[in-house]
Amino acid sequence: MRIPINLSSGLLIILIIFISCDLTDTPDPDESMIQPNRERATLPKEPDPSGNLVIINRINENLLLYESQNPIREIPALTDSFLIHIEQPFNRASNLKLYLANDVYDLESPPNSALIRRWEVPLAENDAKPTRATWLVQSSEESYDGTVYLYYPDSTDYGLSALYNVDVFEGAKTGSKVASLSPGTQNKKAGLSYGIHYLYFLYWYSNPNDNSGRSNIDWKDEDDEGNNFIVSLNAILDSVHVDIPILRTPAYRLGEMHIYNSSDNLIQVYANSRLIEEIVVTDDNRQNLSIIPPGYDYAFLLPEANYNFVIQSPPNSSNDIEYLLDIDVVELHRVQWIVGDTFVNENVLVDNQCNEPVTIHSFDPNTQTEGYLGYLMNTNETRSIEISSTLHALKAWNLSLDKSLLLYPIENNWIIDVLNEE
Repeated sequence: MRIPINLSSGLLIILIIFISCDLTDTPDPDESMIQPNRERATLPKEPDPSGNLVIINRINENLLLYESQNPIREIPALTDSFLIHIEQPFNRASNLKLYLANDVYDLESPPNSALIRRWEVPLAENDAKPTRATWLVQSSEESYDGTVYLYYPDSTDYGLSALYNVDVFEGAKTGSKVASLSPGTQNKKAGLSYGIHYLYFLYWYSNPNDNSGRSNIDWKDEDDEGNNFIVSLNAILDSVHVDIPILRTPAYRLGEMHIYNSSDNLIQVYANSRLIEEIVVTDDNRQNLSIIPPGYDYAFLLPEANYNFVIQSPPNSSNDIEYLLDIDVVELHRVQWIVGDTFVNENVLVDNQCNEPVTIHSFDPNTQTEGYLGYLMNTNETRSIEISSTLHALKAWNLSLDKSLLLYPIENNWIIDVLNEE
């Protein structure tokens, strides 16, 4: 028996199979749009051997650096010191931008959503360290950045010399180091995000005469009035100037001994029974620095200590021709000694009864000038000091240089009991 076949039903089955196969083999165009097969844009990641900008990237993201619309370099994540040279544009400041690298697929058209930092800054044309700028990036949140101009003088108006280098940290003593300055550095630039920033100063020294390396001296996180060092940056105040104070604490490390040879002969200087050239701190050649010709002078930078200075006449004489004993070389003041003068000296017994150390100075009431005599006296110390008979007055200063006591006229005994506010 033959079973009749419905032609229309057969065609319908064939059509369903055909359509089903077609739907299975062809991808959905919308699905391919949702998952693009694209790689993000990249730039060279190597720092330059020298540069006018250091970037500190504290976030766990690679960043793309642009100057205006020009892609420059890729900054790796968590990089402490990425050095780069950027050509300074003609007649304008550099317009620096940082983009999140993972969100940029076209270097010519980076999306605004990937932009996290903008900094307009006049970079130096050379790569010298004192003029090198630092840009600190600590967050992936979008922000404009302002400029902190750092100044570190080599001395104060009242003669305190800066003998140490200083590192500047942001946020905490364990925070990011945004700058390192030597005495006399001016206009050092640091780029920080808009907001409030606390600064901390670490003073340090490295002796060029040995291989002992760096020695940290002390921190300073407050001014003399007890206020923190704070900078605030915003759209209205997008740059600030910070004057870094010179370290002034009892923990002195180096001081200056200035010797002038007013005699007609060569002199050779000894300090604590050693040639002074053996202990002087200098970047120059120290050979024969102990010899001072007639009419010449030399400023010796010495470790802070108590010294006995002796002058001999080279090359063959071993007789002492002049001496200066029991002298305290300190960072706070310079000691000056004129070898060959004919002044007669006299002694004064000084008793420091006040509750803080003092330094003893000569003082001229007519010219209002003074000079450190080389005596640092601790609390409750009594000491006989030797001074020139030509002096008219003496003055005692505390180590903060904000209180003093005058002895005028000079007497054989001087009790320092109360210091007066200046």
